[in-house]
Amino acid sequence: MAKVFYYSARGETDRITTGTFKGESAAKLREFLNEQKLVLISAYESPGVSFWKISTISDRTLMLFTNYFSTMVKAGISAYK
Repeated sequence: MAKVFYYSARGETDRITTGTFKGESAAKLREFLNEQKLVLISAYESPGVSFWKISTISDRTLMLFTNYFSTMVKAGISAYK
């Protein structure tokens, strides 16, 4: 079963990149980063399944909904009947 790793890596221009990697082991993560010409700074394995990783809602859609919902609440519109 594939594991999810969160990582920080440094590129050739000293820019730090963070991201997630789904793979079998930390060695596969290193191989992936080497192919991208990145040097691993830190990595840790995800402790479990997060709602955000299994959700099909995009970050943009969630952000827009939250913004619109906040505006409606501030205007006094009830969230339920």
